[in-house]
Amino acid sequence: MNIKYKRKPENEEMMAVYEFFKKYRNHIMSALVIIAVTILAVNFYSSNKLKNEKISADKLFEINKAFQNGEDDTVISKGSEYIDKYSGYDSAGDILILIAKSYMKKNDTDGAVSVLEKNISLTSNETFKFSVLNLLGGLYMDKWLAEKNPDLAEKAGDYYMKAATADRELHKDRTLYYAGNCYLQAGKIEKAKKTLKSLYDRSRDLEYKLREQVKYLYENLD
Repeated sequence: MNIKYKRKPENEEMMAVYEFFKKYRNHIMSALVIIAVTILAVNFYSSNKLKNEKISADKLFEINKAFQNGEDDTVISKGSEYIDKYSGYDSAGDILILIAKSYMKKNDTDGAVSVLEKNISLTSNETFKFSVLNLLGGLYMDKWLAEKNPDLAEKAGDYYMKAATADRELHKDRTLYYAGNCYLQAGKIEKAKKTLKSLYDRSRDLEYKLREQVKYLYENLD
């Protein structure tokens, strides 16, 4: 016997849908409210982020102008205010570098080190990370030259090593060389060897000046 199943009348389907919505009305309304609020929050965040990016870029222009005019006290005071307010934006990272350079122009190495170390995670931009770490390496070497404390030279080497990790192309090799040289000045011979070995093994691929520097340093470590 062939049994034919008949489709439910449309009014029955509509009643089933109605009963479903009636039963779960509160759940559905809550879900819709959450979705609406989420959309509004995302739109507000995006709008606010774009606005702050523009403002932080304007602040960078202001600080850069002051830096070019030699107004180092203004760069330090106003710049510090701006990096606190616009943390996370790339412009804030550029402002931080200008603040550090203003300290350096004033021969205030400790001030430059302090502001850089305090704001080392200001943005996630890799170029910013390299700039900060590379500057800190140089600043600690300046402190070592003044104080002759080997711990300062080792710390410089550690910062240069981190900078080399942040930079994957242009400055990686030279920064590794700086790190090895710092470890040597600190008396950390094994650490210097380990740092320089990879450079020495592929020295033929390095540009001439760096190749000769690496070979001389590595071959005279013992």
